[in-house]
Amino acid sequence: MVVAEPEALRRLDRIGILLLDTDALATGSYRLTDLIAVDDAPAGELAATAHRLFDGSVPERVQRDGAWALGPVARLTLQGRTGEGARKRLQREGARVVLGLAHGQRLLAVLSVVPEMHDAASAFVPAAQAAGLKAVAAGTCTTDVSVREADAVTEGGDRLLHSVRALQRDGDGVPSRESPGP
Repeated sequence: MVVAEPEALRRLDRIGILLLDTDALATGSYRLTDLIAVDDAPAGELAATAHRLFDGSVPERVQRDGAWALGPVARLTLQGRTGEGARKRLQREGARVVLGLAHGQRLLAVLSVVPEMHDAASAFVPAAQAAGLKAVAAGTCTTDVSVREADAVTEGGDRLLHSVRALQRDGDGVPSRESPGP
């Protein structure tokens, strides 16, 4: 290996954080995670039906099969329960989208939808921790099981550079393209 900038090697010992941009680790597809039954229908049967109807490439499109419908609750024709409390709970827990599963005009369950993470994402947090680094997740997918064990969570997206700078100001070694080090 030829090192074009040897000074960079001398700065590696200052790195103490692995910052995972979860938005960059997402595949672009989505998956169903949690299901909350709003009636006394068997959750297993509801989950099987929801998975059969779900299209991870267009999660917010209403999918129908006979009397069954899966889609955003506001876009379903419902009578009775709307699952509002369950929807709010799933959003607090990190759901990007919340869908309703209805049979006819009766809502039977609400389900959370989260971005699907790349297969390799699950290896980053344990590898960082094994190397003695603090793993920090940033972005909109910080509740995904692949990064749930991160040591901390910070803002991502448009605020990612701000988050890196804040960690650097706190004395943490976080590499960035804009600066040679902390």
